[in-house]
Amino acid sequence: MPLDENRDVFAIEKYEENKRRMTDRVYKYISRIDEYRSSNYNETEVRVDFVNPFFKELGWDVDNEAGLPQHLREVTHEATVYVEEDGIKKSKKPDYSFRVGTETLFYLETKKPSVDITNDNAPAFQLRRYGWSGNLNISVLTNYNDLYIYDCTIRPMENDSVHTAMIAHYTYDEYVDKFDEIYGMLSKEAVLSGNFAKRFENVRGTLRSESFDEYFLDQMREFRLMLGRDVFSHNPNMSVETLNISVQRILNRILFLRICEDHSFEKYELLKEIRTYEDLKRLFRMADKKYDSGLFKLLEEDRVSLSDDVLINIFKELYYPNSSYEFDAIDPFVIGQIYELFLEEQLIVDRNGDVVTVLKPEAVDSQGAVNTPKNVTDIITEQTLQEVLSGKTPEEISKIRVADICCGSGNFLLSAYEYIINYYIEWYLKNDKETAFREGILYQLPASDHYRLAYKIRRQILTDNIWGVDIDPMAVEVAKFSLLLKLLKDTPAGEIDEEHSVKILPELNGNIKNGNSLIDMSYAQFCPDI
Repeated sequence: MPLDENRDVFAIEKYEENKRRMTDRVYKYISRIDEYRSSNYNETEVRVDFVNPFFKELGWDVDNEAGLPQHLREVTHEATVYVEEDGIKKSKKPDYSFRVGTETLFYLETKKPSVDITNDNAPAFQLRRYGWSGNLNISVLTNYNDLYIYDCTIRPMENDSVHTAMIAHYTYDEYVDKFDEIYGMLSKEAVLSGNFAKRFENVRGTLRSESFDEYFLDQMREFRLMLGRDVFSHNPNMSVETLNISVQRILNRILFLRICEDHSFEKYELLKEIRTYEDLKRLFRMADKKYDSGLFKLLEEDRVSLSDDVLINIFKELYYPNSSYEFDAIDPFVIGQIYELFLEEQLIVDRNGDVVTVLKPEAVDSQGAVNTPKNVTDIITEQTLQEVLSGKTPEEISKIRVADICCGSGNFLLSAYEYIINYYIEWYLKNDKETAFREGILYQLPASDHYRLAYKIRRQILTDNIWGVDIDPMAVEVAKFSLLLKLLKDTPAGEIDEEHSVKILPELNGNIKNGNSLIDMSYAQFCPDI
């Protein structure tokens, strides 16, 4: 047995039954292998006939037989969306996400058996880009004929082969003989027993072992220093405070637009076409009209000079092949956690007149920030809000204020926002589904049993329910930035277009404020329920 030998009799019997089912499934595949490998046998069919049962046999509730709310389902099936980039048709999301609670453990990408994933580098590369951008340790690729497990802490590169970052490879005729081995790595029991974490948390090898969060943090630090030095060289009388906030705002705006490209809200490579800082400022002014929210509003400190070549170099680093990012796979919570570390540091002008990066005094005193993992913030948020919201209608909830008076980059606010959205979805499905569909409050994803709350409702929840204060003005900027990204995530571009009579993003300056909530209640006046 691959796991705990002391498991109860029921668990052992279930394990043996799953192994028998796996055996039957393999024999079925072998008996009609030419039919299954033909080009007429499509990806949906291989999922239904073989891939879904395969992971059921590993103990996963693939069909949500437990009836869990959709945000707590063990397996999320994504509706595949394709877009054209550089003349290449590519999917925008991995086919499956496997989770326990709200924590994503690995992605699964499927192809039909006629796709030769043992020689075609593209499927593995695309899966690894999603897994790396999702900050996951591993992800899985299969066409049932073959199954690959990849190390997603190794940054994908343009010329990588199928074998780059490969942890394991199994063929259909090995699934039974090596069932114990596969079960010990990918089963739900392996996760719950701790074997999954023990096996993969320190999976990193020596080849480009750069997790997304480490790489992205280093790159953002590099961009900040490049921008800071260039801005100061053109504006030597600028104060250090203005220098830091100006650089932060420029970075936030660039990153926001780049993320919008991968979410199809903006034309792909929009930033890459920019050639001058004046062009970029014109783009910011257009974005201000489109998105509003204050994110692109040109303030006094934006009246700075900046070298064109610095911007061009930054933009190059944000696109393939220089960049391995898939921004549509990046959770805003991950960006918030990275920014927590990023904001420990600031730009200063040293004695020699050079711009350098140093730790802030408070970061030195506290010996650095400690990020609270998302699964922990989700649990704390649920325990806090479950009783408060229980039994209430959406109209009643709209009057409730959730405030974090030391919000940092907004990670607890992100969890609270997500929790309220999921509560709305479950409430409407249970109490008023027909009205919700008729009035455009709720809609069902194509070819899926998943539901989304309409963008206009999620927008309203953000402005009605989410409030925060922080003493660090740059943390306030990042908290607003993260919440706006969360609002846009999983929103089809077409739905945004339908709402274009209203500015796309809400103004959050009244919700997330800069101040010291420990010494002066005046900073809490915006939120009368505090």
